[in-house]
Amino acid sequence: MPSTLYPFFTILLAVFLSAECCWGNDTRLFLGDARKRVWYNAYGGFSNLTSDNAQKELSGDEFGLMAGYDRRLGAFAQFGFGLGGDITTAEKKNRSFDLEIPSVKGLFYTKLTGNRWYFDADLGFGSGQYKETHRTAGGEFRITDWKNQWSLGGELGIHWDRGMTKTEPFFSLRRTILDDGLDDNALTMCTVGCRYGWKFSGPLATVKPGFFGGYVHQFEYDLITSGCWVPCATVYRVPDATMVQDRVFLGMNLTLSMRKCLDLYGRFCSDFAAGYSSYSFFAGMNWNF
Repeated sequence: MPSTLYPFFTILLAVFLSAECCWGNDTRLFLGDARKRVWYNAYGGFSNLTSDNAQKELSGDEFGLMAGYDRRLGAFAQFGFGLGGDITTAEKKNRSFDLEIPSVKGLFYTKLTGNRWYFDADLGFGSGQYKETHRTAGGEFRITDWKNQWSLGGELGIHWDRGMTKTEPFFSLRRTILDDGLDDNALTMCTVGCRYGWKFSGPLATVKPGFFGGYVHQFEYDLITSGCWVPCATVYRVPDATMVQDRVFLGMNLTLSMRKCLDLYGRFCSDFAAGYSSYSFFAGMNWNF
């Protein structure tokens, strides 16, 4: 693990050790009566960065698959891991630069759950082949290089239940290190938001729809991420292009729980700001046993 992640990891570990038990998230669901699960998910996203300067206009997308395993420890704690891969592309709208990144990803995480609040921490790793195409007046040339990235994140939230509804404000912090040999290779993102959901029983499943929204701040502007709401999001650079640091997000999610053995879930989210828009989706299933 890069040494620049150690202070951040220490803070998260201190919070984890001082925590009592809790958990809540719209995709990493609490196991409940089950002891373990196998899960699968698919994700993707599209983004557009506009500017008065054509050199800084950019479009990108990402699509990936991941599978993993969760296990419950005692009444309150869970841990799990996931493995998968995705492909990220970015293109300047004046066609002077293209980037394609096929990657493999790994994810380890732990969760605590309780009556009123939750804590979630994860450590991710990615390794991808960065294929750059540069087009200039002198011609076209390509650069291909393997780069690794480490990410460490945590989310803390509390919730209030009233009847069949739940209100859940949350705060998350994530730091990603891109091993590309440059000094400014760390990306830190902070998110503050709130989820609101409810549930009702249908003929085949317990249905849990909801929506969420909030604010995200990216502390650095020279690194670009493939998405705020995808696992182990790929981080990359684009010449002359800078990322919008402050954005607002809105989204909706839906979970179907069938007899405690099968969960189906999906989420759609949009991030937007002046000169920037992004749309992401996430869908998956859990086999609990």
